[in-house]
Amino acid sequence: MDGLTGILVEPGDVAALSSALSRVLEDADHARELGRQGLERARTEFSIAHMVDGTLAVYDAASHAAAR
Repeated sequence: MDGLTGILVEPGDVAALSSALSRVLEDADHARELGRQGLERARTEFSIAHMVDGTLAVYDAASHAAAR
């Protein structure tokens, strides 16, 4: 989530990467907020429970497709 949980740059764009790093290094409040938002996203979207639910949904869909 560009600008919320991190800063995206195009692969190989050295100038954009340099600019993004400078922004984070020069603005401690912004860096902390990116970290806070990133941690929250990791806790909600990548939790074990979320991954298990997603895996079970795939198995459920596959078993229903096989039963047809």
